[in-house]
Amino acid sequence: MFVKYLPTDRIEFLENGLFRITQPQYLNDPSGEGVFTPFFNIFSDADLKVAYKKYQGSIFYDGPNVTDEFLIKHYLLPSGQRYSIDESPSLRSFDEFDSFNTMEEYDRSQAINFIKHINTNLLGKLNSYIGIFSLTNSLINQEMWIRYGQHGKGLAVSFDSNHPFFKKYNPQKIVYKNSRRASISYYEGVIRINGITIPDKLKNFDEISNYYFLNIDQQDFFERLLLTKNERWAIENEYRIIFKLLDHDVIKPNNIYLKKIPFPCFKSLTFGWDITEKEIDTIIQVVKKNPELSHLKFNQVKYGELENFDQLELCDL
Repeated sequence: MFVKYLPTDRIEFLENGLFRITQPQYLNDPSGEGVFTPFFNIFSDADLKVAYKKYQGSIFYDGPNVTDEFLIKHYLLPSGQRYSIDESPSLRSFDEFDSFNTMEEYDRSQAINFIKHINTNLLGKLNSYIGIFSLTNSLINQEMWIRYGQHGKGLAVSFDSNHPFFKKYNPQKIVYKNSRRASISYYEGVIRINGITIPDKLKNFDEISNYYFLNIDQQDFFERLLLTKNERWAIENEYRIIFKLLDHDVIKPNNIYLKKIPFPCFKSLTFGWDITEKEIDTIIQVVKKNPELSHLKFNQVKYGELENFDQLELCDL
């Protein structure tokens, strides 16, 4: 079973089967959707993963039990001496350095500008190419009712996970682990994207992305970028279908893309604990006008009694 929580002002799907597939920019985590997580003067999980692969193929290999400190020392720290304004104050005579007091200030400025440039371009590309349909797997998730079900005044539609639609468009489970997210690390001028070192000579987004995609594990990149979120979202237990925007069925003004889910996929309609009887009756009448939803089951969530007073329970209507 997959579940979608919705407010009551968006019930057109009961008539047309259309749901929004949302570009990453408009999802609920604006700082983390479709962008690289920044690491400044520290190394990411992806950096360490690539370093470990190098270690496995090196003369240093002495079994799998190796520390992060060893990998950092031998495979990630910059080699050679770096000229800096800390040790060579005369460098401040160059325009590039004249507004900085320390090399860390300079590096921080460079990192911010580079990461902003890459993330802005990446998000723009994703917004023009994909739309995401988010689902969960519980009808009694209180946080989901509060966030997306109009604080108990909304509704939730459940879908049959065995329907061919969900075999063709397979919902993929989100991993909630910040260290697993797609990353850019900037360490003393050395830039790595998901562990891949970017040559200094590459400056613009197209050059960098072309180099990057020739050298990465694309499945790993896809999972880190679009199927991994910060732990603070774990309560949602999200699954995602990632559609190409070209697969849309309807497009509305302001680039709102809609995808039709077949009515036989629909399994039940569940009302929140705080919805009015009048609204329930109105919505049920909408369903009854659609012969393709004659199989739809109606439920309502309510808070329990006594020791279950703060637990949601699913009740038949």
